[in-house]
Amino acid sequence: AMPDAAVLDEYSARVWILIGNGEGDLVVAAGYPTGLTPSDIKAAFLNNDPFVDLVVANSSDNFLTVLYGHGDGTFEAGPSIQTVSPASAIAVADLNSDGRPDIAMAQRAANAVTILFSDGSGNFELGQQITVGSEPSDITAASIDRRRGLDIAVTNSASNSITVLSNSGAGRFNKTHELATPGAPVSIVSGDFNFDGHIDLAAADRTDNSVSVFYGTLFGFSEGVVLSAGPSPRSVIAADLDGDSVTDLGVTSNETGNISVFRGRYHGLDPVPHQWYVGPGPAAVHVSDLDLDGWPDLLAVNQATRAVSVVSNDRTGGFAAVKNIDTEAGAADLALADFNGDGKLDLLVLTGAAEERPDGASRPEHESTSELLLFYGDGAGNFSLVAVFDAGTDSKALAVADIDGNGYPDAAVTDTGHDRVQLFLNTPEIALFNRTFIEAGAEPVAITTSDLDGDGRRDLVTANKGDGTVSLLYNNGGGEFDRMDQTVGISPVSVTTGDLDSDGRDDVAVVNRASNDLSLLYSRGGRQFGRAVSSRTGDSPSFITADDVDVDGHVDLILISGGAVIRNIGVKFGDGSGNFPRSIGMVLGRSAASALAVDIDADGVKEIIVTDPDLAAVRVLKGFSIFQLSAETYGVGLFPQRSAVGDVNGDGMIDVLTGNFGSGSVSVLLNTAKQAKVFQADPGRVRLSVRTRDSQSRKTGSIPVRATIPTDLR
Repeated sequence: AMPDAAVLDEYSARVWILIGNGEGDLVVAAGYPTGLTPSDIKAAFLNNDPFVDLVVANSSDNFLTVLYGHGDGTFEAGPSIQTVSPASAIAVADLNSDGRPDIAMAQRAANAVTILFSDGSGNFELGQQITVGSEPSDITAASIDRRRGLDIAVTNSASNSITVLSNSGAGRFNKTHELATPGAPVSIVSGDFNFDGHIDLAAADRTDNSVSVFYGTLFGFSEGVVLSAGPSPRSVIAADLDGDSVTDLGVTSNETGNISVFRGRYHGLDPVPHQWYVGPGPAAVHVSDLDLDGWPDLLAVNQATRAVSVVSNDRTGGFAAVKNIDTEAGAADLALADFNGDGKLDLLVLTGAAEERPDGASRPEHESTSELLLFYGDGAGNFSLVAVFDAGTDSKALAVADIDGNGYPDAAVTDTGHDRVQLFLNTPEIALFNRTFIEAGAEPVAITTSDLDGDGRRDLVTANKGDGTVSLLYNNGGGEFDRMDQTVGISPVSVTTGDLDSDGRDDVAVVNRASNDLSLLYSRGGRQFGRAVSSRTGDSPSFITADDVDVDGHVDLILISGGAVIRNIGVKFGDGSGNFPRSIGMVLGRSAASALAVDIDADGVKEIIVTDPDLAAVRVLKGFSIFQLSAETYGVGLFPQRSAVGDVNGDGMIDVLTGNFGSGSVSVLLNTAKQAKVFQADPGRVRLSVRTRDSQSRKTGSIPVRATIPTDLR
């Protein structure tokens, strides 16, 4: 009795079965082949057994794929249903009132709707074919005229219209209404949006950026009402989302990743929508109570990331709306600190460069101009842009600390294109930084701060990709620094500091991508460090940070490594003597950019937060300290690079922010661990639950296009 899901994958021509646990989580169980370019999927009882079956429309093949369910979440191929012309969309319903599920197909190439009648044993015979408008794109069945069985409504994307076919009662249909839409309708849904007992129709108009609503009357339909739905509307749903007994209308925007929900009222739909983020590029959305709390949740198929988002209802009809802060250019790094001394966390974002492109290719050198964006926080999780600063060329990393000792946090940026660090000293009198420059090694791509020499001033450390060194920049005060370079491995790309050997002095750890190793520099006191001690890591290590993950008083190291197909995260547990006798690792899939350790749920055990560019998500990894690993995943913007944590809304819990290079934004995930031990952007939660393909596949460009949730595939 727990909802499962079936999701179409157009690129691999498969349907993926996702098994639910009744708590809002879905896990990939199996994949089954379909025909070419699967475009729609429906669940029904097709062959007279008590198990849910699936039927798939293939828009490039002249047959429908049938999968017979076994009742345990597994399926076997049934006999294909031959068609004269490919089907772009299907509706499954009892169209001739004999108690058996029939099929109505919208056939784009034939400009027609074709009816297939079931014999109850899984076989179908050809019924009527009705000419409709040009290029029918979607179809639905409902009791529109409330007279003789279920009727049909189909959207015609090339003739900007909806055709309504009325049922004679024996499965014979007549064309009774042609409803004009302002744009190209691509999807349709039916429901009683004004609680008058008549079925209404709503269609997403892709070219008009709107949704057309036609309210049903005793004799047909009223004149259409056009509601603004955001850019590139794609999918529509009808459900009572807020529990007031009136059907609401939801429309997804493929461009913004939002769903606009128009509340159903007794006078009709509220024209002002509520919007929530459901993931990048939602191609389809479905409604079901996935966590079994009695409230309908959302399942969105995200075309941009080839993933599925589960968005839980907050029991008032609200959903998880990850707050996204526009940064215009790609966000490469970010930090939280109280920059203006008002007791509230502010946000500093570095834009303009990332170590890799979203497609995985290396970035050309010196190609972008970077900026620092300063946002002031209001203490409630909201941020306002107050200042923008030039941050050099192709800058990749940011560190924040009180470097000049005046009590206000300063910022240091790796100006990669000019082989230097730009230092922005914060002054309490004005909301601007005084900028100075510090020479570093060749191509500094990572930076951190620490009091290396124990003089009470924060020093800087850069990893210099171009010459295989780290630059130790000792703070002399007054904006003056002494530089000492230490040789490490080939192509160092990430650096961190911590007291690895428990001698009271911070040491330096750096990972070297090209030589596949970790270099440790142990402090000898003052401004003296020993030679680098190197050890093997996984292939192409890309990130390192230091933290006491198992809370035993000793510094541990968190590393990310791996190539374009598989990324791994590992923890090396320190024993306080500079050695790391224990380690644990976890395969993360295709991508992982950065990680940090923090106690999210205030239980005294630290979790690891990982940014996952490929999934457009952050992953919360639990159980590293007890060697029992689990993960929860939350959707954010496109290609997140770095994350920052802090209590941004004053509730005493740690929240997470991600800098999203692909979408030019920062996502804010507010923590509700006191209530549910999950993240949410008040109210609700986003949980990006599952990939729709094998994480080791080298194929790209796969487009999951439709999803359906029956009551229980098992």
